[in-house]
This record gives sequence, C-alpha cells and structure tokens, in this order.
Amino acid sequence: GDETTDFQRAYLQGRLGGTKITAGRYHEELVGGDSDVYSNRVDGIKAQYGKNIRLTGYYGKLVPKAGLYGKDIDGDKKYGATRAWGAHVDFDITKKIGLFAGYDEIKSEKGYAADGGRIKRDIFDVGAKAKLGAVGLTAIYLHGDKDGDVATDKKNGFTFEVAYKGAKAAKPGSWGLVAKYYDQGNLTYWSHGMPGAKGAFMPPEAATSGFKGFRVGGDYAVAKNMIARVNYIDLKAKGGEKKKEKTYYGELIVTF
Repeated sequence: GDETTDFQRAYLQGRLGGTKITAGRYHEELVGGDSDVYSNRVDGIKAQYGKNIRLTGYYGKLVPKAGLYGKDIDGDKKYGATRAWGAHVDFDITKKIGLFAGYDEIKSEKGYAADGGRIKRDIFDVGAKAKLGAVGLTAIYLHGDKDGDVATDKKNGFTFEVAYKGAKAAKPGSWGLVAKYYDQGNLTYWSHGMPGAKGAFMPPEAATSGFKGFRVGGDYAVAKNMIARVNYIDLKAKGGEKKKEKTYYGELIVTF
C-alpha cells in the first residue's frame, strides 16, 4: 500500500485480496460527477471491489453539517461526531452504458433538534450514464429522509448533466464543456460537491428547502499538468423567499 499526507489527509491505501482498502482521513466523492450527495473529508475506512460490477462500502465520520452544506463552523464540540455508512453499486451494461445505485445513512450524535436529540438522515440514489462518442450523459434521482422532518424540508431531487470531451492534464490543448441542471431538496445532500458549494454559491434559504438551477462550464489544458476551469452557476432556493445566487467561478489546477 501507500501513505499520503497533507494538511487535510492522512490515509493508507492498498489491496487485500481483490479488494481495494482505504483507511484514515481521505477525501470522499459520493454520487455523480459533481458529488451531488457529499464531497468532503471522511475519517474512516472504505472497501472497493470489482471491475464491470463495482461495489463500494464505507464507514466513518463526516464533516458536521454545522453550517450551510457541510461547512464546519462550530465543529464536533457543539454538534457531536457525524457518523455515516454507505453502500454503492456501479455496473456496466455495455462499454457505453452504465447504471448505479446507493444508500447512505448519516447520524449526528447530538443532533440539531432543540432538545439535542440524535437525528438520522437516509439518502437513496439511482442513476444512469451513457457515452455517445465525445458526449457523456448522466441522470440521477435522489430521495432523502430524516428524523423529525418539517414542512419546509424537501425530500426528492434529480440532476442531469451533458458533458463534451474534457481537458486532460497529460494532453496540452485538450478541452471540454459541461452543462448541468439541478433540482435537489435539502434532504438529498449533506455537503454538496458543486464547485464552490461549501455555502458560498447557494442562497441561504436553500438550507431548509434545497435548490434548483444550472451551471455551465469549460476546461482547457493550458500546459502539461495544468488545467484552467471556469463555471457560471445560477441557483435559486426552492423555498422561503426563493432568492437567487449567480456566480462566476474560476480555478487553475496544477498537478505534480
């Protein structure tokens, strides 16, 4: 196996028979190209097995959802550890078409209720993906439940993405485009992986109802191991005053 350490991660990774094991503090991406359920650190263990049919299971501690969309403001001292486990399956029907499904259960030891009771979140997802030449399509349906839900909570959601080509770090001059539509209730995600979605790009009202909208973006390999990426994001809360947020987001990704 190997060990990787930086300011946010410290984990061991290797194989046990035909199973790939990751243990420690690592970054997890759950469901879809934008990680529509979770994109943040996990302190735990993950097992992955299979090739054409890929099974993944994990157990660990997620970032507490103390602020908007998983932004850790007050941390574990106030809200307690957030324990989670999940099981996901991803399988190829053909070389160009695949299906996937999963379940994630998230529990807060102290919860967010006024009486400090524990709250459990269950998130189900099912989706399909296809590759048509240089065009990739991904559609996902999500459903979330929690203990003690209220009238403003929204349980259902879906996303649809169209991607064309894509920049490759090893191929300067390569490029890609992407367009994605979101309609997600607040119970269908924990720490969303949309670019900049740690609370900055979503209307505050989305915290209790969810959001809908779209993003369009593109990336370009300006040099070897250097990719420039830009996005335009237009989102509106599903409840409350339904306020909108429009954001231009850019980044330069350099790999070594």
